[in-house]
Amino acid sequence: MKFTLSGPEELIKQIKEGIFNFNPLEILGIEQSKDARASFINKITSKKITKRIAVTLAFDQISTKQSNRYLEVYQKKGYYKLNMQKYGVYEAALISDIEYLKQNLKNAKNQQQEHKRTLLYTCCRSGFYDCVELLLHYGCDIEQQQDTNSTPLHVASFYGHKNVTQLLISYGANNNIKNHYNNIPSDEARTDEIKQLIISNKDDNILTFFQQSKKEGIVEFIERSKNDNMIRIYRKLKKNKKEYCHCYHGTKFKYIKPILDVGLQPSGAKTKYGKVETPSNHIHPDETIGGIKNWAKAIFTSPSAFYAADTAYSERIQNKGHQYCCLVEALIKEGSYKQFPSTVLKRVFQIKNEPADVEYRIDCNQDAPLIQRTEDATKVIVFSALFLKEQYLQNQENYDECNQFLDNLSAFEL
Repeated sequence: MKFTLSGPEELIKQIKEGIFNFNPLEILGIEQSKDARASFINKITSKKITKRIAVTLAFDQISTKQSNRYLEVYQKKGYYKLNMQKYGVYEAALISDIEYLKQNLKNAKNQQQEHKRTLLYTCCRSGFYDCVELLLHYGCDIEQQQDTNSTPLHVASFYGHKNVTQLLISYGANNNIKNHYNNIPSDEARTDEIKQLIISNKDDNILTFFQQSKKEGIVEFIERSKNDNMIRIYRKLKKNKKEYCHCYHGTKFKYIKPILDVGLQPSGAKTKYGKVETPSNHIHPDETIGGIKNWAKAIFTSPSAFYAADTAYSERIQNKGHQYCCLVEALIKEGSYKQFPSTVLKRVFQIKNEPADVEYRIDCNQDAPLIQRTEDATKVIVFSALFLKEQYLQNQENYDECNQFLDNLSAFEL
């Protein structure tokens, strides 16, 4: 079947207006419904999204048990149109209607349809990259299985959607889950290129860290910017924190999981991971700085990712051949901290427009009653681990532009 439509927006508009009437057998190029699946597997790899939308509708019309999803066109036997009175998020996923999904996704992101298929699974099957990216951005369960125990990674791999497979991998999709056929996603790859793409991510240390932490229930999902310049691993925030401001804290890689789990703690604090020790090259907890006793017995953050990424605070790790700076991101309560200039004598990163006072100090009274110490802890809420590519930071010239990019990457309204 040939299409003369200018793009997916026009096709989606015609489908929703009831203008697009289709014959599923003609679209799939078959004479009998029993051949629908084989034809779908062959045609769904088309580079043109308009063709993939039409093929998806044709296959769904033949295979669905939801008899009211489609209406037969009057006096055109064998032709159908989508029943807009039954239109919802699942139907939107079938035709890559990203605008409808944006407006209606909040309470239905992990909704399941026939065969326990989720919205994410459905969009991965048809190679709808933008919809998959949206669903991942909103935190849809990347490992939720349908009735054959196949995951979104299984279906993207099986149907040959390389770009969607790569996107799922970047969000931490697990290649070790077996379906009812005893296959992991790489076993079902349509091409050797996709298979190698899946299994080659063993050197992604940040992805491995995310997968392990997710299994332990510490984090929820991972988010990556273009070229992996910034990689975030999120805890879940249950509500917006409008009275809090955004800040950063540089640390060692081995401390990120404890910080994500129990939060930022002052030097000397005892947690289930042990006592928080002051690094040997940092100010001693008992020292007085600027007239402030026990200077280091506090929580320190910075409004500047550049300052927090300094080697005095942030460890470098290797990930897929690049050096990354290790940070955590937090929200700190307005009025709970005091601002100070840099205590680092020789900075690694120097950038225009950075604030003069780049250290935020939150005093923590460890000798106070437990209730008060608990209140102190709520002044700082850690919401993510942040890995910044060192080369990216070195190439930045404007503090405000980089900070805006960091804020725009965030999947949460802080």
